[in-house]
Amino acid sequence: MRRWSHITATLLVVLLSRTGLANPTGNTKAEVAKRVASYVEAFNRRDVAAAAEHWSDRGEYVLAGGVPIVGREAIAEALKKLLTTDEQFQLTVSNQKYRVVSDDVVIEEGTATLISEKHGTETANYLAVHAKQKGIWYRDTVREMTVSTQPSSLPDPEAMKSLVGSWKYDSDSLTMTVTADWQHERNFVARSFWLQDGHGQTVTATEFIGWDPAAQTVRSWSFDSQGGFEHAVWHRDGDRWLIKADAVLPAGVTATEQRSLSIDSDGNLRSQCLEQQVGGRLMPGSDPITLVRQTSNPIANE
Repeated sequence: MRRWSHITATLLVVLLSRTGLANPTGNTKAEVAKRVASYVEAFNRRDVAAAAEHWSDRGEYVLAGGVPIVGREAIAEALKKLLTTDEQFQLTVSNQKYRVVSDDVVIEEGTATLISEKHGTETANYLAVHAKQKGIWYRDTVREMTVSTQPSSLPDPEAMKSLVGSWKYDSDSLTMTVTADWQHERNFVARSFWLQDGHGQTVTATEFIGWDPAAQTVRSWSFDSQGGFEHAVWHRDGDRWLIKADAVLPAGVTATEQRSLSIDSDGNLRSQCLEQQVGGRLMPGSDPITLVRQTSNPIANE
């Protein structure tokens, strides 16, 4: 139970904290993956100097269909314009693959997702060349290959309806159930979580999900039996939800998390933590976890 308390305030955060942000193998790939995670952390902290430091002196950032930004100083200026605005946003990277070209060159392919409360979700597939100089890995070239944008707007009612039902996850070390139904004239989805570890200790939580007409986005509010609570912003990204959460843990420590949530063709719930920060410290993400639907027909139909 102690592990649950210090990692997160909500049940989904608890479950999804078992593996690293990416899955590179070997020392070289691990070093580059750590450097990538450091860049994302500096970006989300809005630390322009720290983010720019991850680029080589002659680094080049090539926007999809745009003019390349060349040189660390030019990239720092571009970062400053973005990171010093009042807009609330969060960057995550996923689907990373690393290829070692030589002892001092590694190529990375991945997907970058920027979630903004004002402008929705922008996703870009990218190719990055990392170069090792004087023992430090730098971003030498980053090229966006494709970009798609999902604006903040009222989601398809079917997407919200799919969140209603009941699900269960069961393993030797953890059992979890999720039940959800419409509340308040179908303006909110209320979800209840129940967790039990291998020692029989339990945690419960309640979450409300609904549309915010002022901000034009979906929001959620969660509260758990250990005294933690969370506020999150939800955006649709294709057939999944991308969720940016800010939490306060029972001990008073603040935390953030990026996670994805989707429903497969059988109605099963698939969730994955993409990135966590606890007390300003970057924590591992996780492998996906699947909760099996228990209701034969979604109760959302009524």
